Amino acid sequence: MQAPNRWIRQFLSRVGIETRLRRLRAELAAVFPDLQQLRLSEHESGYDSIFYLEGPNERLGVLRLNTPYKRRSPAWPGRPRNILSPRGRLEREWTAYHRLAPAGLSPRPLWRIDDAIVCSYLTAPRLRAVLDQRLVPLEQALTATLAAVGRMHELGVAHLDLTPGSILLDPVTLQVWFIDFKYQALSTYAFDQQRSLDAEFLTLSLLRRGAALKRSLEFETTVAHAFAVSPLASLVSVDAVTQIARLKVA
Repeated sequence: MQAPNRWIRQFLSRVGIETRLRRLRAELAAVFPDLQQLRLSEHESGYDSIFYLEGPNERLGVLRLNTPYKRRSPAWPGRPRNILSPRGRLEREWTAYHRLAPAGLSPRPLWRIDDAIVCSYLTAPRLRAVLDQRLVPLEQALTATLAAVGRMHELGVAHLDLTPGSILLDPVTLQVWFIDFKYQALSTYAFDQQRSLDAEFLTLSLLRRGAALKRSLEFETTVAHAFAVSPLASLVSVDAVTQIARLKVA
């Protein structure tokens, strides 16, 4: 049974979103004249609400809207990153997309106001679906992903929450895009340390996915080899992959 306070927050959040959406639709219609409806995404964010801008024949974009009453995770001492404030999350994602989109590494930023942003809609599935459904051989998927992470870092962007859920991969072209930028590193973390965090978070999340799919050995071997020949080779060694697999994947 849900705690009363949680139920109240969820109720207020739904009411607040509906009220905000009624005003927001008019603002969006002025920018996207073909907009017919806003449809809640199946990939609901834990901190913001995600909607598709539906046109008559295609999706016109993806809306991220700050949600009232959703709690922000507290800052934990000793943790290398923290979740940003609602406006901070939008600023972080908007800035990252501006840097990455010209290089084909993220959706294009299209429109922004104080509590919402719209980016282009991409049809590619998330890497998690690619791995789960074996849409691409594992080594090809990882090689393309790690090469793209290297290009992202060259552009001065660290993701800080790299998982198969925050990466899109086209199974045909193997093009990779990054989404869901919502964390900031501690001020004491230099950019090289943030790059290492990306490599470590991605390694851990991949090995956990392999364990969930009962393909632990295949994932451990392939992840270790893919990192060894990637631009991230200096950040995660074969020994480090083995250690993470032994200590953190259960």
